Amino acid sequence: MPVAIVKRIDCFLKKNREVLEKLNPTGKLVVNKSVLLRAGFNFQYHTHTYMTRRGQRYVFCYDQGYLGLESDQILLVRDLPERY
Repeated sequence: MPVAIVKRIDCFLKKNREVLEKLNPTGKLVVNKSVLLRAGFNFQYHTHTYMTRRGQRYVFCYDQGYLGLESDQILLVRDLPERY
């Protein structure tokens, strides 16, 4: 993969993490999807996912993540550092 593409993807990932961290200082918060979009969040880029036993799929940008809920609501979460 060319270096320019890797740098571009890294910029998207860092921006997404920054948006999630800024909007979620307490570690758990529900926001509307439009709030993330207005802040510049790009839903196409993430570092990993986590599937719960109940089938819920959390999407993460490094240690900051989210879970899509009903009615364009998004649960913002922070992953625990001891998992790494």
